[in-house]
Amino acid sequence: MMSFLQRRARQAPSVEVFYSDMSYGTRLSHEAISKMADETADALGQVSECFSDLIEQGSKVLGDIKSSDTQYSEKEERKMVSNFQDSEDRLMLLHEDLVEKENFAVCDPGLFGNNESTVTSAYKECIKSIEKLVQIVQDIRWEIMHRSEAIDEVTGVYDSAEDLISSMK
Repeated sequence: MMSFLQRRARQAPSVEVFYSDMSYGTRLSHEAISKMADETADALGQVSECFSDLIEQGSKVLGDIKSSDTQYSEKEERKMVSNFQDSEDRLMLLHEDLVEKENFAVCDPGLFGNNESTVTSAYKECIKSIEKLVQIVQDIRWEIMHRSEAIDEVTGVYDSAEDLISSMK
């Protein structure tokens, strides 16, 4: 899922690409810059919508975990925590990439006025969505770690409850 979002964000026409493959002496028309700014904002809006859906789903998962009395074994916890940590790391890489692209938009000399505002606002919205999603993923990870009680698997046949209890110590 993250690779789709990362690909989508990277495929979005970013502002610094406006002048790529052109010499800086080349001038773009105001209409061309406006069109590229609108396309960038639209693409970022679509990514933000994906993040909003994931935030909603993540909030539901977090609520379900909090309302359940499920406890996880140490092995289950390690696997889930590792997966959620990987997700956080990937989201943070995407966050850094979008912050960098937003900075390019601000510094782009051909992007000013309403076009700059359109693009930077879209980047800011997308960045805020990622930050919210990172927080949800982190909250889920912490809730899982909180619920884990390092349950040891007890196997074998026991003659009495006392034998079972003593094997757990």
